[in-house]
Amino acid sequence: MKIHECGPINGTTVYNLKYEDGVDDSVNNPGGIVKDFFIFGSNADRVPRKCRCLSDDDRVNRDSDISWYSTSYFTATSPLSKYSAGGVQYLNLNESLSIASYYYIGKVNKYYTVPFNDKKNNYEERCVNNWMENPSANTGAKGKIDLRFKKTVIGATHFSGLVSSLYASLRKSVNSTTPIAQTYLDITVKTPALCTIREGSNISVDLGIVASADMNKGAVPNSYTKRNVNLTFDCNFDGSLDLTLMGKASTLAEFYASSNSEVGIAIERSGKLIKPNQSGNQVPLDSHRVGHFDAKAYPVKTISGSPMPGDYSGSVNVFVDVL
Repeated sequence: MKIHECGPINGTTVYNLKYEDGVDDSVNNPGGIVKDFFIFGSNADRVPRKCRCLSDDDRVNRDSDISWYSTSYFTATSPLSKYSAGGVQYLNLNESLSIASYYYIGKVNKYYTVPFNDKKNNYEERCVNNWMENPSANTGAKGKIDLRFKKTVIGATHFSGLVSSLYASLRKSVNSTTPIAQTYLDITVKTPALCTIREGSNISVDLGIVASADMNKGAVPNSYTKRNVNLTFDCNFDGSLDLTLMGKASTLAEFYASSNSEVGIAIERSGKLIKPNQSGNQVPLDSHRVGHFDAKAYPVKTISGSPMPGDYSGSVNVFVDVL
C-alpha cells in the first residue's frame, strides 16, 4: 500500500443484492422509478479501514510519531456506462433497466450517487507510526439503489455483476488499490404481458333468426345483416397482438362448427374469412396500449339442401400472442 492509500482491515465489504420477482405495472414504463429498491448495510454497521500515512505529514505533531489528518476522501467507481435523468446519475444494467446506486459517507451523514470522486468525511483521524487504523469507520456501511425503467419490460429481463466499488484515501486523486466496499447485483424483473377484454365488448353475439330458404352454402344468407364482433383489449405493454380464434371447424373447414351439424358460423375481418385455429390476425396497440379487433359474423349452411331447423349455438376461444 502506497503513502496516502487506504484499504480494508478485514477484507473488502461485499454486498450481494438479489431480486427475482415482478414490479407494479405503474412503474413498468419508460422513466418509471422505484425509489429505495434496495437498502443495504453491513451487519456491524462498520467498514473498518486502514491507511498508509506520514507521521509528520499533516497537522501539529502531538508526539514525534503521531499526526492528525483532518479528513479522508472517498471515490466510487462503476464498470457500467452512465447517463443523467432528472438531475440523477444512473448506471445502465441492460437495454431495459438502470439504477442509481448510492453509498453513505460517514460524519457528513450523506448519500452520494455512484460514480463520485474525492468526497470528504471531515473526520479527524490519527496517524501513528505511519499507519492509520479506524475499526469503527462507517463510510460505506450503508447504501441504497433506485431502479429506473428505460423501456417497458415484457416477460423477464436479467442483470448480474459488479455495479460499484468504493475506495478511500488520505489525499485527493490518490488511487487506492483495494476497495473498502463493493456492490454486486443479481436482478431478474418478471413482468408477464397481460391483456384483458374490456367490458362492453361483443363476447356473446346473437346471429338472429334466419329462414332455411334464405341460407346459402358457405355464403352469407339472403338479405342478412352481418353481426358485429368487436373486442377491445387493454394491455400492459407496447406493441401488437396476434389473435387466433380457436374452435372446432364445421364440415366446411373455413367455418366454425355449431351445435347444428348442418350450420356453420363464418367470422370475417375486412372482408376476409378468419379460419378456425389460424393465426395471423394482427391487432396493433395504440399509444394507450389499447387494441381493437373488429369483425363480422353470420351463419352459413354446410350442406346443399335445407338445414335442419331449430336453435343452434357455437363457441370460439380467443388465443392472444404478443408480437
